[in-house]
Amino acid sequence: MTPSIIPINFKNFSFQEVMVENLPGFAEDTLEDACLAWNSSAAVLKSLSSETSFGIAGTRAEWEEVLKSPIEEWAFRRFLETHFRAYHLRYEGQPKGLFTGYYEPCLKASSTPSAEFPYPIYQRPPELMVIEDLGQFHPALAEYRIAGTRQGTTLKPYYSRRELSSGILEGRHLEIAWAANKADLYFMHIQGSGKLEFEDRWVRLSYDGTNGYPYTSIGKYILEQGYLAPEEATMQGIKQWFRINPEKMDEVLYQNDSFVFFKNLGLQEGPIGRQGAVLTPKRSLAVDPRVIAMGMPLWLSAVAPRGAEHSLQRFVVAQDVGGAIKGPIRGDFYWGTGHQAGKLAGCMKSAGELYFLIPKMIDFKGFVG
Repeated sequence: MTPSIIPINFKNFSFQEVMVENLPGFAEDTLEDACLAWNSSAAVLKSLSSETSFGIAGTRAEWEEVLKSPIEEWAFRRFLETHFRAYHLRYEGQPKGLFTGYYEPCLKASSTPSAEFPYPIYQRPPELMVIEDLGQFHPALAEYRIAGTRQGTTLKPYYSRRELSSGILEGRHLEIAWAANKADLYFMHIQGSGKLEFEDRWVRLSYDGTNGYPYTSIGKYILEQGYLAPEEATMQGIKQWFRINPEKMDEVLYQNDSFVFFKNLGLQEGPIGRQGAVLTPKRSLAVDPRVIAMGMPLWLSAVAPRGAEHSLQRFVVAQDVGGAIKGPIRGDFYWGTGHQAGKLAGCMKSAGELYFLIPKMIDFKGFVG
């Protein structure tokens, strides 16, 4: 994955310069794990060729000074103040956008199928061809994705979620493991990663492509059908509704044709974002890569969901993408692993604002209004 981007049309964007030390919550943010997130992304950025484009944020060569060496935790605040300028992002005059949450779920799993563990978790089939970014072929198709299998000299669509759930891949030994709960497995597809807990061990899984179909929100369908009220249509609310109405689960899940395949990471220290860096809880942000290049440092100022211990005015890094993350002031905040992280992620629908952190040596004046 190359973190370069072809940015969308920026004519409706404006940026207002803000002193880094005046960013909302800057004095209160401890920045300890923030330094970890930055060093992780900086190592990936440093490995790129000097010509790599970061969209409006310049080229890899222009970031050379801030990528020279890892930063110590004690020096990170001063590093930001010394080397960066902050720019408040507005779109069509508005500074606020939507920020949701995601996490790494933990699933009970078995290495063999049984009545208790009937739902297969699939690795990527070898015949599946995925083009993650059609922008490589035409700028107008930037960040559009297709997948399929070869048929003669062309590409035909792959199986839908309904077809894949019907057992069409059975007998091909593509199962990584089997899960006990169908709803939990579905939401692991949505998160794009997971931690499988067996009786005697655990392994991490990462995203390894999709069947190529666009993501469709089952929450929207549930609301349209009147199955739940808007305030109930959180991840936890939908799971509870499935427990009460199991006969309707397939009807709902099949509204989303998109299906995710996974890669076994073994004892990997943490989930891997699309940039290729290990995600840092409460510091990693999934973004629209047409707007923000992978690895870019940002400042988030958003309303914290109910139950969160800390403010969401903090340093974050663009380390991931998501099928539903589309738009200029839009992000998915990574909460970490497990049940508590899932509770916060599942109920997060927060208004928020974004600030770009750009090295001082880059001339950003053409975008400042």
